[in-house]
Amino acid sequence: KGQLIMQLDDELVQDNIAKIETQLSLAKTTYERQKRLWEQKIGSEMQYLQAKTQYESLLKNIKSLQTQASKLKVTAPFSGIVDEIFPKKGELASPQMPVIRLVNLDRVYIEADVTETYLPYIRKGSETLVHFPSIGKELQTRISQVGNVINPENRSFRVKIRLNNKDHLIKPNLLADVRILDFAKKGIIIPSKLIQKDNEGNDYVFVLDEQATPQKALKRIVKAENEYQNQTLITEGLQQDDKIIDKGASIVKNGDAVEVRQ
Repeated sequence: KGQLIMQLDDELVQDNIAKIETQLSLAKTTYERQKRLWEQKIGSEMQYLQAKTQYESLLKNIKSLQTQASKLKVTAPFSGIVDEIFPKKGELASPQMPVIRLVNLDRVYIEADVTETYLPYIRKGSETLVHFPSIGKELQTRISQVGNVINPENRSFRVKIRLNNKDHLIKPNLLADVRILDFAKKGIIIPSKLIQKDNEGNDYVFVLDEQATPQKALKRIVKAENEYQNQTLITEGLQQDDKIIDKGASIVKNGDAVEVRQ
């Protein structure tokens, strides 16, 4: 940071600075002499004021030129590596033209667009799981920033995730797969295909009644919550040690005798 990485041609500015420095030296001497004379009540006030004005004007001019000269030196705004230099030697430069790509990979961030459906559930600090397929890296982290504007083109809002990248494996524009935790609840996860719906609109599954002789199929009303990747969260109606009937679940009825074969 602060290191000079490019010097633009400042020959004309330096020539002007050198000319004004010569004039400034004479103006300073003249002003100092007029000031001493005026303090001794010798000479006119007009001569003193003219010498003072000339000296101060040249000071401002040289300060302005020095500022121009400093802008012709391109310094690093932060510590990093010069990844690419865009112009060639001898080409004209302008404020609108990029000259250097400076990269620091110690800290990077991910930006992602999330559909507005999840706006009530996603907050700053929400847990995320980030996977980089190209480099086979996976990280657990949290959302650093949530956008406050909905994009009217795709009805989404933007989230930002900041990451430490000390090994520099994560590069700019690398594709990331981001999974955001939008809810957390205790329950039992079962395959969605096992859940059926009766005429009254209740969700149910068939479990094995092992206390009966012979064993029977028992209809169990359940409360199904969120579904993700063909798996459904059941929050009510099942115990951890229940055995759910899978094969043939669509053809059995409540109370049917069931034979379990290994």
